[in-house]
Amino acid sequence: MDEADLAQQEVELSLKLSLQRKEPSLAATGTCYFCSESLPEGQKFCDSDCEEDYRRLQWQKSQRVRG
Repeated sequence: MDEADLAQQEVELSLKLSLQRKEPSLAATGTCYFCSESLPEGQKFCDSDCEEDYRRLQWQKSQRVRG
C-alpha cells in the first residue's frame, strides 16, 4: 500500500466519522420519515427517493439563518 492509498483511507475514515457525528440516528417508527407511508418493522424510509428527499430537506433546514 502506498502513501496515496493510506491518504485515501484516512479521508474516507474521517468522512465516515464526521457523518456519524452530524447525523443523529433515526429510530424505525413504522412509517416513512418523509411521506408517512406505513412500513414493515425496522424500515425508516419506503424507498431511496424518500430517504434522499428527507436528508435534503433536513440539510436545507440546517442551512437557514435564524434571526
